[in-house]
Amino acid sequence: MQMRMNTVVAVTLVATLAACHSTPAPKSASPLPGRTFLLQSSEGADLLSGTTVHLHFTDDSFSVTASCNHMGGSYTLEQERLVVGDMFQTEMGCDTERHTQDDWLQKFFASKPELSVEGNTLTLANDTSKLVFLDRKVADPDRALQSTVWEINSYIDGESAMGLMGIESPRVTFAAGGTWQARSVCLDASGRYTVKGDRIALFGTHTRQGACVENDKEAAEFVSSVLVDGELTFKIEARMLTLKSGGARSLGAHAAEPEPEPAPAR
Repeated sequence: MQMRMNTVVAVTLVATLAACHSTPAPKSASPLPGRTFLLQSSEGADLLSGTTVHLHFTDDSFSVTASCNHMGGSYTLEQERLVVGDMFQTEMGCDTERHTQDDWLQKFFASKPELSVEGNTLTLANDTSKLVFLDRKVADPDRALQSTVWEINSYIDGESAMGLMGIESPRVTFAAGGTWQARSVCLDASGRYTVKGDRIALFGTHTRQGACVENDKEAAEFVSSVLVDGELTFKIEARMLTLKSGGARSLGAHAAEPEPEPAPAR
């Protein structure tokens, strides 16, 4: 009888110690950090027609822009509501309508809206308004490097960026067969390439600059100084491409809209 009681006490003690040292179930990971969402629809919202609203989350902060100022701040999720801390806002000079739109968005995010995420859809709603967003990678997927016509619109040299107005933007294409070319009114460059990860190796480059003046010439010279034999780092986000040389220079480009199909002959 004494042995049976000791056995019961020992089993109870082991079970108690195991309970004390058991690992708590992990909390479910938040579906927000690292994701960007684009507005798809709105109800009861004071937003301009055609407005594109970008919403991005990190682990503990968010940012939002609607074609004018950037705003954002810290956030927490509390009982299925988005609770934001002190918000910041840039002070870009926009028209009155866009400033009014920014003010509305700031008040909306400060209202502790209910938040729900189902797959790639994010919904925020308060008592009067509802905004429905879609994950950027679905709403505006990354374009393919190959066979996309990339129109160069950004020239960056170290910390300086050039804005060249009134020019015909140079266009760059990377064909599936491993050849590339760059064309503008006074630039004709081509060669071969290979891709490994986020790097493009150019080789066999031939460049010819034609007669041109002013900004067109400056753009052609800048492009030809980046697209030379060697290795470039590239990054594609939605319809934007960045090509960075081994030096301080880089090019920014966007996917050109496809040419409209010609009307059928009658």
